[in-house]
Amino acid sequence: NVGGSLADAIQMLENLKEAALTYVANVGGWSTNVGLFFHVFGHNSVNSLHLHMLDMDALGPTYWKLNYKNCPLDAVLKVLKEEHAASTAAAGSRSPSKPSFKKDR
Repeated sequence: NVGGSLADAIQMLENLKEAALTYVANVGGWSTNVGLFFHVFGHNSVNSLHLHMLDMDALGPTYWKLNYKNCPLDAVLKVLKEEHAASTAAAGSRSPSKPSFKKDR
């Protein structure tokens, strides 16, 4: 497990989302319609994690030209949470069953 657990990744993304939304709410000049995106591997030009913050009410032509690169932060969170739930459930089903102490009648 390189770099941490799924739970760590989920928490980091939730913190990143909160920080981004706090920033745009306090800096001024942004609408309330904010898009938060990652560029996925294969479509990225910067090889480090960074979040694109867009005012969706003030998009220019570059957005439409490069839109295929954008993966919404909420989509990434949704998939990580589903994967975490599935791995947690699978781990629970692999745990040894408890012995039964029922009396035979």
